[in-house]
Amino acid sequence: MVFPCQHEDCRRAAATVEVTRRGQLYIDAEQDVIYRVFPAAQGTIRITGFLPYTGFSSRVPNLAAAIDAVSAGDAAALHALDQTWAPFYCHRCDRSFCGEHWDLKPAFSWGFDHYSGTCPIGHPHFIDHC
Repeated sequence: MVFPCQHEDCRRAAATVEVTRRGQLYIDAEQDVIYRVFPAAQGTIRITGFLPYTGFSSRVPNLAAAIDAVSAGDAAALHALDQTWAPFYCHRCDRSFCGEHWDLKPAFSWGFDHYSGTCPIGHPHFIDHC
């Protein structure tokens, strides 16, 4: 599911979110390997197209809820399930924004650590993609 940027007149995608059942292939035919690391996971969620130079994959403990949120294009529901699954979503604005509209700042300690960012309205966020 492509979550659109909700900044005025922007036609970019905020992010693409894919949910796969345990062991299935992603939409682009890449093998889901998260289930090998987390055997109790029901599936995997993958977020791409938001953060520069990185994507994000994580285990999904409640597959039905994740599929419902993504299928409905409901970033608030996705954020409620796990905040890291909707880094493009500002819960204070209740809107999704593409990386072009976020003021994203990478943080480094022993290498790349995380992003912090501010939505276009000015709300600060810690964006953990690990």
